[in-house]
Amino acid sequence: MKGNGSTVETEHSTRTVTDGLGETPDSLGVRIPAAVAEAADCDPLDCPPLQQYVDVDSLERLFESGGPDLEVSFSYDGVQVTVSGGGTVRIEQ
Repeated sequence: MKGNGSTVETEHSTRTVTDGLGETPDSLGVRIPAAVAEAADCDPLDCPPLQQYVDVDSLERLFESGGPDLEVSFSYDGVQVTVSGGGTVRIEQ
């Protein structure tokens, strides 16, 4: 499945969205809810604000200064989100 410049690979209940951190004008605050919505097959506007689950500004700063080995995981709207410095947003339902 392709959408919005993202590649989605499905394995069991895990979807991986790779879109290259820093290569897209959308912030993590936009891309993460979009990935969750894609995994759940719903509209991103139906997702709760990401800021209720993680400090989005701090997350952005962390990935701006972090290296490719950086990885951060957190729960968001009932799923596990893992963001890596290599540009991968992984959603586990």
